[in-house]
Amino acid sequence: MTSLQTHLPCFSLEGPLRLTVAPNANTLLADQLFPPALYLAERLERGLLPVKHRAVVELGAGCALPSLLAALSPEPPALIVDYPDEIIIGNLKRNVESNQQHTSQGCQIKIMGYEWGMDASNLLQLLPDSSTGYEVIILADLLHFDGSHGALVKSVNLLLSKDPNAIYISTTLRSIEKAGRYATDRICKQFIKKAIKPGSMNVSGLDHQALNVRKRNCWVWIGRRVG
Repeated sequence: MTSLQTHLPCFSLEGPLRLTVAPNANTLLADQLFPPALYLAERLERGLLPVKHRAVVELGAGCALPSLLAALSPEPPALIVDYPDEIIIGNLKRNVESNQQHTSQGCQIKIMGYEWGMDASNLLQLLPDSSTGYEVIILADLLHFDGSHGALVKSVNLLLSKDPNAIYISTTLRSIEKAGRYATDRICKQFIKKAIKPGSMNVSGLDHQALNVRKRNCWVWIGRRVG
C-alpha cells in the first residue's frame, strides 16, 4: 500500500521537506496532515518557539512535521513518538530518513512507539543523566481523542522537565462547520481542566494568530509547571 506524498516549501531550507503520511489502516488519524501541525511548523521556522539547544519530544507525531523542523535548530535532541503501530512507526522512520540531509549536524533524532499514560522510562532514558525531563513537548492536534485526555496529561507530567522554563505546546483544529464536531469547546475545556488538576502544570490562554485561513482555525495552549 502506497502512502500519500506531500511537498512543503520551507523558508530556511535549500529544498522542500519530503513527507509521507501513513496509509489509512488502523492509523489513528496518522494518515493526514492537519492545520495545527502546519501552524506549529511555521512558528518553528520563524523562530517563535524555543527549541534551540533543548530536548524536544513530539507525542502523537503523525508525519512528524514539527519535529523535523525542530531538528533544523542547532543541537536539539528530538524524540519523535507515536502509537506503537508498525505502519505509523515505519512511516515516521521513512520521513526522518528522507529529510536527514536537512537536520543539524548536532541533532539526534530518535523514533519510538509509546502509548499515552504508560510508563515513560524508555523515553526518559534517552536524555542525559543530569536531565529531569524534556524541555519542550509538542502535542499537535491530539485533543479530539477526548477519551484519552487523562492518559495524555499523565504522559506530559511524566516527561516534562522540572526546569521552570520547560513548556508543552498543544494545538487543535477549532470546531467549525466544515470540521463538524472535531474538537468542540467542551472537549478543549475538558483537556485544560485535566491539565490544571494535578497542580503541577499551568495552561495559558488561547492564542489566535492570524497567519492564514487554515491557521486561524487552530487553538493553541502553552503550559508550564508550577512550583
